[in-house]
Amino acid sequence: MKEKLSRKHLIVLIALCGMLASSVGLVQNVAGIFFDPLAESLGVGRGPVALTLTIYVLLSAFGSLFFNRLIRCIEAEKVVFVSAVLLIAGTFLSGFSNNLFTLYLFSIMRGLGGGFVHIVIASLYINNWFEKNNALMASIAMACSGAAGALFSPLLSFVVENYGFRIGYFVNGALMFLLCAPLLFLGVTYTPEKQGLKPYGYTENKTKQSSEYGNEEESGNFIFVLVLIYSIIVGFLTCVPQFFPGHAAKLNYAVSVGSLMVSMSMVANIVAKISFGALSDKIGPKKSILITSTIALIGTLLLLLDINMYIGAFCYGFCFANSTVGLTALTREQFPLKDYVKKYPFISFVSTIVNAFGSPIAGFVYDQSGSYTPVFVTCLVMLVILFGVDFTIMAENRKKEGKR
Repeated sequence: MKEKLSRKHLIVLIALCGMLASSVGLVQNVAGIFFDPLAESLGVGRGPVALTLTIYVLLSAFGSLFFNRLIRCIEAEKVVFVSAVLLIAGTFLSGFSNNLFTLYLFSIMRGLGGGFVHIVIASLYINNWFEKNNALMASIAMACSGAAGALFSPLLSFVVENYGFRIGYFVNGALMFLLCAPLLFLGVTYTPEKQGLKPYGYTENKTKQSSEYGNEEESGNFIFVLVLIYSIIVGFLTCVPQFFPGHAAKLNYAVSVGSLMVSMSMVANIVAKISFGALSDKIGPKKSILITSTIALIGTLLLLLDINMYIGAFCYGFCFANSTVGLTALTREQFPLKDYVKKYPFISFVSTIVNAFGSPIAGFVYDQSGSYTPVFVTCLVMLVILFGVDFTIMAENRKKEGKR
């Protein structure tokens, strides 16, 4: 008999979708809308304004490292509640910014809140609440970050263009409040046991479900290094789509072509994440990574050789699945859950840092070479290395299976 999601499990999933739509979709995916109006209003360059996003990303990444330590002293639900309030309040208050100091101050507030309502925290909630279809549930929640960016970007662009950045931040904060409402007001707990429930798909025999191959006494350290290399690669690959407009312009395409390329990659972002989750639950994350990486490789070649920019951008967008759902699923498969909660925050932190600094590095490469060709060649090399990492993990897993 096919097991159905209970109402409370469904509420948790909806709450996590809203949480990621707010902390990622309505911050990182719409940040560029505010840059020019802020720079013009405050009388500063675009660079100092763009630093607000760097502050948010870095603080969010650092914050996620300390979540497990913090919840030993304070209930996880209280930490998440306060963090969501900080994120929403910081967004509202950003609309009152009159100088860079106040803008940075409110960005710090948003970052401190964002660290505990971000992807890492969502993955920990999902692991606690869902044993069956774990990757699919993670993919649905993480896809909402891209969906929120695609859905609300036009609205926020219209508001900022017609009413200014201040009203734009107020509207952004209101959207966050609505999306976070299930998390804030529907009694979502960190574990189902706090509500007298079991994880969806719970079975008594947790040995295999907790870890397929994780065994710190065997080659766990080597596997950890491989997963870390994987996180570095996917962290860099996902910073490249923001340069699609520049790449299109360099090849003498119209401005609209570059914008549509970004949109195509965002559509792929959503499609790839959900597809990856469904595939991973059936064939495992390693084989799923091979599929999405192959599609991303094809997209890189199309962009590099200027064959079809739209299809190339769409195919390249599949790399987003590797950086979120893929990283989560691979880490969960390779390590026992007791180690996952320690290792995944650090692995995700490294990937986020690489992503944050990958953009200026790619921009510097363009400034020196006058072309995005070296950037896409680097992407090709990294994808080849990624294949090597994935096949090496497969080989290590087969060795462990042979010893059983």
